[in-house]
Amino acid sequence: ARRESLESYVQRLERIEAIAGAKKGVEKVFAMQAGRELRVMVKPDVVDDVEAHVLAREVAKQIEETADVYAFLAHWTGLSPRP
Repeated sequence: ARRESLESYVQRLERIEAIAGAKKGVEKVFAMQAGRELRVMVKPDVVDDVEAHVLAREVAKQIEETADVYAFLAHWTGLSPRP
């Protein structure tokens, strides 16, 4: 039973990361806190601040609908070159 729990846990985290990773402009995704928190790095030349906000809402809604996760926090980090 414990092995099944571990496998389902890993599969859930992979599903969550895949949902965010499939979006345009997303560079890296890290599911944390047992899948309750999602760190997403986006490409700043593709996703601006307004698009990141919309993207966060879309990803949150899709995760809640498909990944059996009902409450989580998404942190969005834009990587941009500094002069």
